[in-house]
Amino acid sequence: MSLEEFSVRWRRAVVTGAGKDIDRSICLALAEADADVLAFSHNADDLATLRDEIYALGGTVSSSSATCPTPTMSGAAQVQTRL
Repeated sequence: MSLEEFSVRWRRAVVTGAGKDIDRSICLALAEADADVLAFSHNADDLATLRDEIYALGGTVSSSSATCPTPTMSGAAQVQTRL
C-alpha cells in the first residue's frame, strides 16, 4: 500500500473550527498536500490570517465565518409545548 492511495490532491476538505489550534494545523497540512480547503470558524480575523497562510503555500481555500444561532428560551418552550 502506497501513500498515493491516501492522496488528497484535487480533493475538497471541509474543516470546522479552522481558525485555531489543531483544526488550523489540519487546514495548513491539507493545503500543503494539495487539497482544496473549505474552512469555517466563528472568528473572521483568524480565517483571514489562515487564508493568507494557505495562499502563501500556493494552496486554495474558501472560508466562511458564521455563528450558529441557539434557540431562545421562549422558542424552546414553544417546542416543548407542542410535544
